[in-house]
Amino acid sequence: TLLSIINDILDYSKIEAGHLNVTSTDFDLRNLIDDLRLLMAPIAENKDIALIVVADIEDPAVYRGDPGHLRQVLINVVGNAIKFTDQGQVILQVTTQKVDVNGMAQVQFDIEDTGVGISEERQAHLFDAFYQSDDPASRRPGGTGLGLTICKRLLEAMGGHISLKSSPE
Repeated sequence: TLLSIINDILDYSKIEAGHLNVTSTDFDLRNLIDDLRLLMAPIAENKDIALIVVADIEDPAVYRGDPGHLRQVLINVVGNAIKFTDQGQVILQVTTQKVDVNGMAQVQFDIEDTGVGISEERQAHLFDAFYQSDDPASRRPGGTGLGLTICKRLLEAMGGHISLKSSPE
């Protein structure tokens, strides 16, 4: 946990200082998603919730981007979904949105869970640095409040975006 917190702070510092290096390389999206599933499934199983991954990826589309930073974002958001889901499931849906004439694809990642949801008031601040979205009385261990801020900045640097739709139970 301590290493994760230190890494978040270092990533955030690099982003704030303008020293974020985003690469652009061809990569196998299916392998990245499979690796993510292998990493996150045991965490979900330990909580007795299902992790469902559905990948509707067009072939032979070329996936070009920064696989390391994409992996970091997906681990964070899927990890949060698992962390804040006590029963039911977390679904990661991967869909190719658009393939241009050169075979370059835009990909959409949707994460849906059966967690308690987030109020509109908390949603407004979810991507703010050091913001913790959960109720302090029921605080889950770990975290700096930087994870989603870092995800947002990484995705913006890669030409993407992140958004949230949630309604509390």
